[in-house]
Amino acid sequence: MNWYFEVLKNYAEFNGRAGRKEYWYYTLFNTIAIIILVVIDAVTGSINENIGLGFLSGIYILAVLIPNIGVTIRRLHDTNRSGWWCLVALIPIIGSLALIVFMVLAGTSGGNQYGSDPKINEPSIPAGMRSANATPQQTDKFIQLEKLKQLLDQGILTEEEFKIEKQKVLDI
Repeated sequence: MNWYFEVLKNYAEFNGRAGRKEYWYYTLFNTIAIIILVVIDAVTGSINENIGLGFLSGIYILAVLIPNIGVTIRRLHDTNRSGWWCLVALIPIIGSLALIVFMVLAGTSGGNQYGSDPKINEPSIPAGMRSANATPQQTDKFIQLEKLKQLLDQGILTEEEFKIEKQKVLDI
């Protein structure tokens, strides 16, 4: 659910990248919200049979239009495509299928012209660190060290820079 609110917070952000997790969790919760609102509209009788939407669902869809476009563009950026590829959805059937394929594809590993890899910023804590014995400080240090290792592996940091940054994290 955090991904949903994160997208709404950055509602007009068209720069940068959005990983698959961010896009698909947002899409899931957005779809659930629309279904709930359509049901409420149907129960209250405010649904328009011709378009299949009612007052509440229509207002909601208008409210999330810009966040939907923003997260879709950022997701396309993650696959190293321009946001203009959103327009492919205007081609009946084939265009929508192509856009879905783009959304499913893995993003570019490492940085690309649109920004850094969003996976680097995602906390990925191994099962051993999730134990009740691990303090928040230990978990945070592990995440920071993991990010540094990824930067080293990608060639963004040199061995010397990695050692210096690693020591800073361990001294905290």
